[in-house]
Amino acid sequence: MAKKRLSKAARVRGMSLSRYLVTAAEEAANQAPVSGLGRELEKMAVDGMALVALDSIRARAKATGRDQMPDADIVAAVKRARRDRAN
Repeated sequence: MAKKRLSKAARVRGMSLSRYLVTAAEEAANQAPVSGLGRELEKMAVDGMALVALDSIRARAKATGRDQMPDADIVAAVKRARRDRAN
């Protein structure tokens, strides 16, 4: 539900959802929250960015066929990626 509201707000402003969320988070970071509502809005922005990232990851996995990988293969791929990053 929140993602739909955020997407609509971004479209109204002519921005992508991710750009809108980053802009909202930056604006919130530059101002001290005056109430619990401010903190809740910040949390919504962070949650929205996480949803966008998760959707992107899922789409990429589906496009490459990795959404059907067995758990053991996923664990191996993650370990391999971490090892490669460390080097």
